[in-house]
Amino acid sequence: ANIDPGMETDGVIVAEYDYRRAGVDEDAHASYQREFIARLAAMPGVGQVSRVAIVPLSGSGWNQGLYVDGQLQTGYPLINRVDGSYFSLVGSPIVAGRSFEPYDVPGAPNAAVVTEKFVERYLAGRDPIGRTFHFDSAPGETPPLYTVVGVARNARYSDVHDDVEPMIYLAAEQETQYGPFVSVLVRPDVPAEAVTPALVAAARDRAGVLAQVTMLSDTVKQTLVRERLMAALAGFFGVLAAALAGIGLYGVIWDTA
Repeated sequence: ANIDPGMETDGVIVAEYDYRRAGVDEDAHASYQREFIARLAAMPGVGQVSRVAIVPLSGSGWNQGLYVDGQLQTGYPLINRVDGSYFSLVGSPIVAGRSFEPYDVPGAPNAAVVTEKFVERYLAGRDPIGRTFHFDSAPGETPPLYTVVGVARNARYSDVHDDVEPMIYLAAEQETQYGPFVSVLVRPDVPAEAVTPALVAAARDRAGVLAQVTMLSDTVKQTLVRERLMAALAGFFGVLAAALAGIGLYGVIWDTA
């Protein structure tokens, strides 16, 4: 049966950059990434671009304890950090409120887009726009407060076979803890093969930057292939175990005859 992942994976390119060897100072990560992404977005044919903390349907994940109205909630909602273009890029529409805007920057109120499942589970289906929450934090720390500005359609997170779980999207531009890695989704205006070399070359143009470029749909297919292989192996070993059990039983009967 076909499974709806809640997003359109065909035609989406995943570009992952590692610039640990580029000699970027810790306090310069934000500006370096901002300039790098702007450069990618300006390339001919690139179309829409969005940073992602977690590449969707890749098997990776991020979750955290949640407080709503000062009360610790049951379960751990799934989290990603993306740009405002993400939702239209992957075809996961905003169904209420808004996406992230250029004014969602450090120093402004922390914006969050949540999914319909989040509203159902944690807000009892009530109007979510303007509601606030925060994540669990270490003792003595004051966790940042987030304000819900929009609601996105439900989507699967790390695997197409996952149950639909509550999700929270945070604004990539409001990130405060950067590392020397950046993952980007691209929906080009032209065939993917026409822009993939340029996305790879963007790393070669800068000393110490490594790039890995794949198709999001291939990531999903690889996950399905792995699952089918594991299912086949499980079936094979089940048959083998039954055969060995039969041989063992025959051996007992033969020895005692």
